[in-house]
Amino acid sequence: MGLTKAIIATVQWMLILFTLVMVYSSAAKNPEKFRVVFIKTLLVICFVTLVYHLMHGHLTSYKFLGDAKYAFALTGVILISCAYYFDDKSYLKPLVFLYPVILLSLERKGILAFHMVAFFYIFISVKPLNKFIMLALCSLTVLLLALFYDLSFLNTFTFFEYSDFEMLYLDEEQALWISNLHRQSLLTNGWDIFTTHFIFGVGPKMLPAYMGDFYINQGLALYTHNVFLDTLIEQGTVGLFLLLLPYLVYITQSSGLKNQKDKMVFIALCLYSIFMLFFMSGGAPSMVIFYLPIFKGFIANRASD
Repeated sequence: MGLTKAIIATVQWMLILFTLVMVYSSAAKNPEKFRVVFIKTLLVICFVTLVYHLMHGHLTSYKFLGDAKYAFALTGVILISCAYYFDDKSYLKPLVFLYPVILLSLERKGILAFHMVAFFYIFISVKPLNKFIMLALCSLTVLLLALFYDLSFLNTFTFFEYSDFEMLYLDEEQALWISNLHRQSLLTNGWDIFTTHFIFGVGPKMLPAYMGDFYINQGLALYTHNVFLDTLIEQGTVGLFLLLLPYLVYITQSSGLKNQKDKMVFIALCLYSIFMLFFMSGGAPSMVIFYLPIFKGFIANRASD
């Protein structure tokens, strides 16, 4: 059974990587045409997803077409990246209509990631004096908080909403209906699995089987919604290193970071990808987002190249 799942996972990975290579080859051969088709395709996906939800009475929360919900923020990131890279404000025109939809989609990680990238581009685009003023204001704010605000809460600060006791004695009836409670339990249990299989992991597609040991209701035994932790659990530290290896090769040997704008777009797409993948499970959409910074040729190819 484990061998069958490993073979299936290997085939899936090969298909994903083959698709990425083929798509990137098309982008490299004719970057201008590909960029237009790529952006228009994303806009069409956003439009169809929006219309579908409106027709079904969902004025907000556009999450009922599976992975299509990620298209809104991704399209916004691509548009502002093109606007910055080519210094062409015409790429921002679709954002006039898309930005309200991004907010109404209620896709929290997408909304936050989009604004992180937008702030990054704004910060690097302003004049040096304005950057200095912004940094000075931030530093002053931190200093005032440290001097006049009670920061004792930092002693007990945690990124998690629920206590260790609630995780140990999980109310599974509540977890079925409270997403944050369920996800925190998945992260807690997933980390426990990793710490006992930290070199090579438990094997491809085996995480739900091991997660099932922590729940009475097996419907709760899912992936952790964190690509990095999912990879650590199933493929171990060796697997995560292999996943990151293309980045190491790209940064050390590629000519894709040959000018300042290339570097800034790469960093912005890394911000988007890393943040998104902290809240996504493994799969084809996750891998496309994960390798998007490396394949920035989708959007960042000058005509002179």
